[in-house]
Amino acid sequence: MNIEKIVLLTDKLEKQRDFYGNILELPVETFENHIIVKTGKSEVVFKRSTTPAYYHFAFNIPSNQINEALEWVEERAEILSNRGKKIVDFKAWEAQAVYFHDPAGNVVELIARQPAKIESDQVFTADSLKYISEIGVAVRNVKYHFDHLNLRHNVPFYSGNTRDFCAAGDAEGLFILVLANSKYWLPTELKAEQFPLKAYFKTTGGLKEYKYEGES
Repeated sequence: MNIEKIVLLTDKLEKQRDFYGNILELPVETFENHIIVKTGKSEVVFKRSTTPAYYHFAFNIPSNQINEALEWVEERAEILSNRGKKIVDFKAWEAQAVYFHDPAGNVVELIARQPAKIESDQVFTADSLKYISEIGVAVRNVKYHFDHLNLRHNVPFYSGNTRDFCAAGDAEGLFILVLANSKYWLPTELKAEQFPLKAYFKTTGGLKEYKYEGES
């Protein structure tokens, strides 16, 4: 599954523009009420909001460059450690990741997945963020939303119990469905709250849209 674009809300649009464009040195298109951050073959759109919102999302990086990624991030942002470790090891997923906050409080992850089979011998730069790897969605009913993605959009099960956590997709792209106000976005103590978002992704059925407005 390829996540081509995610659309998120922020009340700190100008700070987001500066961070992604000037600090992370990613290509950014600026408009009056939104910006488009380009990472390889995917885009993150931040839309202006009058209220705060925060999310979790990840980018796939070369599977052999997690240490280089750590050094690159440390020059630009504070690393979010997990039990004192700056590199988080996901043995079951054959992956390693580093995390940091952006100015809006989003939990941003760079993840090196062995199954994605991306390798590089180039110096790690902004170009090493290949594409969107994950988008986290805090929901009231994890199984309901997985079933929607699976049955309607051909998104396969990847990992989890479908009760309070479910990863749906594959090593190329994942929806991380978590139980709202119960789970926390790793590796922080930031509770996973509901915020509206859109995701555009490709499966065997072509380009799809997932729209989440939150639930009462």
